[in-house]
Amino acid sequence: MLGSFILANAAGGQAGGVGWHELSLLWSSAIVIGIVVGTAIVARGQAGLVPKGTAAVYEHIFDWLESLAVGMMGTTGRRFVPLACSFFLYILMCSWLGLLPWPVFHENHAELALFDNPASSISTTLALALIAVLSFNLIGLRHAVAPPVEAGHHHHHHGDDHDHSHEPGHDHGHDHGHHHGPSGFSGLAHWFAKFIDPVPAIYRDLGGPLKALAIPMFFLFLLINLLERVIPLVSLSLRLFGNMSAKHTVKVSLLTILEQLLHDGGFFNWFLALIIFGSTCFVALLGALAGFLQAMIFTVLFLSYIAHAVHTDH
Repeated sequence: MLGSFILANAAGGQAGGVGWHELSLLWSSAIVIGIVVGTAIVARGQAGLVPKGTAAVYEHIFDWLESLAVGMMGTTGRRFVPLACSFFLYILMCSWLGLLPWPVFHENHAELALFDNPASSISTTLALALIAVLSFNLIGLRHAVAPPVEAGHHHHHHGDDHDHSHEPGHDHGHDHGHHHGPSGFSGLAHWFAKFIDPVPAIYRDLGGPLKALAIPMFFLFLLINLLERVIPLVSLSLRLFGNMSAKHTVKVSLLTILEQLLHDGGFFNWFLALIIFGSTCFVALLGALAGFLQAMIFTVLFLSYIAHAVHTDH
């Protein structure tokens, strides 16, 4: 029933609106999300003092991403690991499922693949990049207004009788890794001031009539800093789309040639088909490695953008 509904809408979507390709991407994305959520539920059931099976795999992935986040941001980075893990698993599963030889159906001059790698579409990669860019900008804004207190850290007040001397080997019991930056309205002003950096410092250093140069510099650096916030949207989406679509194109081309050779028959064609099949397997192995690398690169870049967004100048 679902297949008939998709094909019926695909035939009408060719003239305008949503076509079969868009519907196939939505269906494929639903498959990926279902597998990720399903395996996560299974992993939760297998979790314990010594996790096993799927839970062990998920724990290794989570611990790896957590170590990256903590290395970039300290213990504050732990709160961003679930979102980063979601990006990683979604992209990885899209890539690996896209390597399988899924059947393709033809009806009413429409072609519908049972699974079409969502990450090979610019629409999907742009949506992922948009979520990432909005996330780290909103996280940076929230951190500026209400910076979190890291686990194990506390605010302390130095009274008049506090001994500020730090004798060698003396432990004062304070963790100086916590946030010392502004918060509230001052933090919000500090966050907006980043969009015109380093114009205030340049204005202070200039003297006399040269201070007028700060006006064009204000607009120049405002544009540069705004672009710095938007460029990751293009960088993340195009990098992922380029690598995924290239791998998808190579796989489809090899399978098309293989299908044609098997259809024509003959000893020579069968011999070429065997070579093409071996090449397809080799490309699939490279594609599996490339899929892991692209998922890792996207996730690491996302964490690095968050680290930059929550960075506080002391």
